[in-house]
Amino acid sequence: MTALILPVILDRKAATALAAQLLPHRGTALQLDAQPVQRIGGLGVEVLLVARKQWESDGVPFTISGWTLDAAATLQVMGAEVLQ
Repeated sequence: MTALILPVILDRKAATALAAQLLPHRGTALQLDAQPVQRIGGLGVEVLLVARKQWESDGVPFTISGWTLDAAATLQVMGAEVLQ
């Protein structure tokens, strides 16, 4: 299983970089560490949701753990609780 650490700020710029970082790992089990995330924007949520769906359709594990309370609250407000 490959482990990656999410950035502190997952805004538009970071989301673009994250998408590029995830792509080479498609088809392999992936564990994302969300503990550093202090702020997450809509595009960051979208990248994670699309990646989760893609890994799910490939039948490969994709997990995200370690959300802070603030980041988890943001996910809830955005309707993206599935990422928790």
